[in-house]
Amino acid sequence: MKGKLTLGFKECVSPRPIPMASVITAIALWLALNTLVAPARAQDATLDVKFRDIFLPASISLIANSLQKSVAFDREVPMKRLITFEALNVLKSEALARLLRQERLYAIELGSVLIVAPDLEETRANYTPQRITACRIGGDEDRRHDIVVPPARLQQALENLAKTMKRDATVDAAIMQDSREFGYELRNVTTAEALQVVCLIAHVAVRDEGSVIVFTTNAAH
Repeated sequence: MKGKLTLGFKECVSPRPIPMASVITAIALWLALNTLVAPARAQDATLDVKFRDIFLPASISLIANSLQKSVAFDREVPMKRLITFEALNVLKSEALARLLRQERLYAIELGSVLIVAPDLEETRANYTPQRITACRIGGDEDRRHDIVVPPARLQQALENLAKTMKRDATVDAAIMQDSREFGYELRNVTTAEALQVVCLIAHVAVRDEGSVIVFTTNAAH
């Protein structure tokens, strides 16, 4: 018999959402998904999902994390969007698929990481097999880590990852001027895989020159 979990949350709508509220929501819902379902059954149990006025990234991450998947969001995903969603008596994987369809998003699976991006032709061009392969460079393939990095400017995020691989980094002017912040929480990945994910979601091209990793703005975007 499949395990079943009912999950619901209701939040008062405010014209100016407070970021801390989404953090508290995420913690509460993550605990519900991960402690009420036994680990042996937690991978894809049947459940009821009810989200109301919750930030889009939090809702996706909650379901994906309960499937033992980390989530990285493409730079074009609206991170501050509030959503309402309901799926009753469905597998977690189906609930996630429905949520993505509702919000016109799609997911690319890279090992233990789901990259979520807008389901648009111009965005899909960033995730072709050739582009995914081009963002992969050599690294500590046998060593897996949980890599958690708070939001930082793109240049700093790239330089920090290069440093963990004992490499120097150079970035082009566009990356230096990019004020967007990229934070991520990737579980069970190598540093090379983490770098690949960040380059993809930030639409950055990467080139391995031995002791130096060169980052440039992806010419296709």
